[in-house]
Amino acid sequence: MPPPPAGDRGDIIITSRNPECRQYNTVGCQEIGRMSYEDAEALLLKTACSGTAPEVHFHREGRIIVETLGRLALAILQAGAYIRETSCPPEEYLEHYRRCQKEVLGYFPKHNGTDYRYTVYTTWQVSLDMIESLHDTTSNYALELLRLLCFYHHDQVPVRMFYNAWHNSKENPRAPSFLM
Repeated sequence: MPPPPAGDRGDIIITSRNPECRQYNTVGCQEIGRMSYEDAEALLLKTACSGTAPEVHFHREGRIIVETLGRLALAILQAGAYIRETSCPPEEYLEHYRRCQKEVLGYFPKHNGTDYRYTVYTTWQVSLDMIESLHDTTSNYALELLRLLCFYHHDQVPVRMFYNAWHNSKENPRAPSFLM
């Protein structure tokens, strides 16, 4: 673990969804919970509609979506991106989310003591299901890449892997180059 930064000005903020990390604080902790309804709806609209005017029913369905997602920013961002990229109506997204949620509840660990629950896991699964449903070469490569990257810590992904993939794709364009 690297040494802490030198100096006596400023603070270090550490974030985690794991409530057990509270035991490591030295000056206190602050739990950041749900967004307000207004902020959550604004985030969903901004992400899903990206500047275009939403249909009238989107506001009603949007409120249901943000409440279903526990008004958690990451889950709302994932849902909004899915809606935008697939042009999926909000009510259809809710149906798909609820189907995936039942499956996800069976195999993901609980985050006790938080509102995190299963919302982010489920929004992620909805997106993966969409990629899988495309059944084309690009989506297959994207899924293979995600399967590979899931074994790396988020700040330990070797950048060289991407350079190698680019180089290898020139030699054999039909092979999934990131696996070479």
